[in-house]
Amino acid sequence: MTKTVPLGQRLRYPITVRKLVKPTGKQISKREVLFQYTYVTTKESGDIVRDAVITEHTAYADWESPVEGKLVHWRIREGDVLNGDQPAFEVEEECGHEVQFNGLCALCGKDLTEIDFSQERADTERATISMIHDQNSLKVSANLAQAEEKRMQIRLLEQRKLVLVVDLDQTIIHACIDPTVGEWMTDPSNPNYDSLKDIGKFQLDDSPSQSLSKCWYYIKKRPGLDGFLERMSKLFEMHVYTMGTRPYAINVAKVVDPDKKLFGNRVISRDETGSLRKDLQRLFPHNTDMVMIIDDRSDVWPNDRENLIRVTPFDFFKGIGDINSSFLPQRTDILPSSDNNGNTLPLDQTTTIQDPDSAQAASEQEKELEKQLEDRPLLHMQQDLDKNDSRMEGVESTKAPGGSPAGTNADADAEMQAQAAASRQHVLRDDDNELVYIEYHLKAIHERFYQLYDEQRRSNGPTSSAVSLDAVPDVGELLRDEKSRVLQGTHVVLSGLINLNVNVHDTELGMQLKSFGAVIHSKVTDKVTHLVVNPSRLRTQKLRQALRIPKIQIVNPDWLTACFSEWEHVDEYPYLIQTGCADWDERSSRCKTTPNGSLTDPDATMIDGSEANGNGNDNDNDVSDASGDEDDDADGAPSGTQQTNGEETQALEDLAGFNWGSADDELAEFLNSDDEDEAGEETDGERPPKNSLKRKADEVHTDTDTEAEADADTRNGTSGSTKANGSALAAHTTTGPEHPMFKKLRLGVPRKSSALRNELGEGDSPASRRSASLDVAPSTTTQDLADDLEAELEAELEAELARAS
Repeated sequence: MTKTVPLGQRLRYPITVRKLVKPTGKQISKREVLFQYTYVTTKESGDIVRDAVITEHTAYADWESPVEGKLVHWRIREGDVLNGDQPAFEVEEECGHEVQFNGLCALCGKDLTEIDFSQERADTERATISMIHDQNSLKVSANLAQAEEKRMQIRLLEQRKLVLVVDLDQTIIHACIDPTVGEWMTDPSNPNYDSLKDIGKFQLDDSPSQSLSKCWYYIKKRPGLDGFLERMSKLFEMHVYTMGTRPYAINVAKVVDPDKKLFGNRVISRDETGSLRKDLQRLFPHNTDMVMIIDDRSDVWPNDRENLIRVTPFDFFKGIGDINSSFLPQRTDILPSSDNNGNTLPLDQTTTIQDPDSAQAASEQEKELEKQLEDRPLLHMQQDLDKNDSRMEGVESTKAPGGSPAGTNADADAEMQAQAAASRQHVLRDDDNELVYIEYHLKAIHERFYQLYDEQRRSNGPTSSAVSLDAVPDVGELLRDEKSRVLQGTHVVLSGLINLNVNVHDTELGMQLKSFGAVIHSKVTDKVTHLVVNPSRLRTQKLRQALRIPKIQIVNPDWLTACFSEWEHVDEYPYLIQTGCADWDERSSRCKTTPNGSLTDPDATMIDGSEANGNGNDNDNDVSDASGDEDDDADGAPSGTQQTNGEETQALEDLAGFNWGSADDELAEFLNSDDEDEAGEETDGERPPKNSLKRKADEVHTDTDTEAEADADTRNGTSGSTKANGSALAAHTTTGPEHPMFKKLRLGVPRKSSALRNELGEGDSPASRRSASLDVAPSTTTQDLADDLEAELEAELEAELARAS
């Protein structure tokens, strides 16, 4: 092949060509003189302090060949003055060394690691691209790589296929080494037994420690994986790309593809990449127009985000995570997840994204795996669930049906034990359906790709070849266009999801929101359509502000996960945040229905703030406080917000867990039924409602302390003598336990306004401002009944006091 050889950067320009020593058509070898040249140099002489003289001299030099072959053509002539680097001649080399293996030319066998002063670049730099999955030592030149990619594209177009790069951990499988899994696999009585029937396992010989070399790796395939891969293999040429070691990747591939029909030998691991980031250029250095990726982490693909379909992490072994996470960048914005009991787990507290050192990451991984072996987290989780089951069974577990002692009926006992075993809670749940959505997306993009390809081919006119590389669309652009439509027109504010001092636009969550078409705001304004709240941090300033704007949907992070997974703007109703109600289905005066269907507590006090500032324009009708929208301590009182006194705060906290639904029933029974216990005291056999209210009011006053009585007197406008009369009346009542609701009424909670109600205005709660979009039939609520009861109590007390005086 013919190669153009330059002069190089090391010459002392300008130079003058004196003589071309070697004529064209002759063979040349390395370090052979090809031409002679001169250059001007300076020399300093005399006293260097006072009488220094600088003179110019002409120096002579030879130019030696850095290559060998046949001299084809000179690009310079004798007498030329050359001011810089430029082509010197063309040579026809016997070998271009375009394929190399461990520093040796794979074609001629020459050692290319040898360098002399005539070369500015080593011959090993001629082939720098690794295109083989399992060989990092075999490299090819850029020209060969490009030619090979074109041949691959032609082959794929003829087969109507694309390329799919597949991650392993938490994308299509989940791995752990907890010995508990092996024990459960052989115990049919364990509630997790059925979920472990298709578990694969292997041992690694390259483990760094002796304890790890003897442990078993348990591999759980994502539900539906076998059928998914089989169907995708007809549309894609599939490759594995993992951050695990090569032995780990090969063994997992054997579990997933034992016959090597799906992936073959197309498996690449961190041992071959030499980097802790993933890059498609490792496999496709020149063109990625036909390549798609599925991975649970998008931050490890900084240069190929447009080609990526992010998968919801597969978390089968609860609490284990990715066993190779030590070799992945740390995250700042992991969405809060939930455990088996529905409790929200805390956010990741890291504050930076950084690449770990390889040695440090290996050491950290070893420690984490050894800890998993020793701690056996899955066993402890199951034990906690069993303890909870035992507490729920209670006394019923010691009695046989009908109240007879357990054991009197053997068949009944056996049936109860079988039912108890079947009803045991289990840690491992085999209910993931993520691959259904992934398959749908992959098929849609594949169909759209070849639809555009066929249209472009037809528009280019008839061609003699069966395929046309010029008509190939970019699959990355197709993915970007499809995703950007999902949340188009959605304006989102995040609360409690991003760590402080982190710009939301620079986080992984922020970038993903933008890729799906959403606009991110840092403050709540009338432009915002959705507030995404961390369920474990509901006392936020942003939430309080959003309650004032009826159109804002207040949802938990699962809504975003569903949108990202399904590529649809899913219905918000199942993900609406309950801001003050213990039971979603309980509709009472304390739980008003908002336009988005969420339930709010009108007396709830939100005293926390927002997180990070963003770059969005949030200046239009900003409803934030004058003090700003910064985060405040949830346990403290932020500046610029109205404070609540101790009595009101305590009362609100007492009301938080009260069952207002049962109070409705009790109050209705109290108001509409006869009091059988007091029937003997009535002269006509019936008890008028006003007298019943009087007795209930007297019972309320009987069980009060001095401070509560004083507070009640003050609110009723009575004097000290009136207080004495009230006490005398209370002395004639029957003492007994006071109902919690009447105690709250006595303490005057309905009379006082919370900080939130004061800001909204008298009688204007957040729920009333958020006029309901769901049609809720008007009904008498607990609050209405409580107000009526209070008014009648006051009127009756005043009348009784007037008669006593």
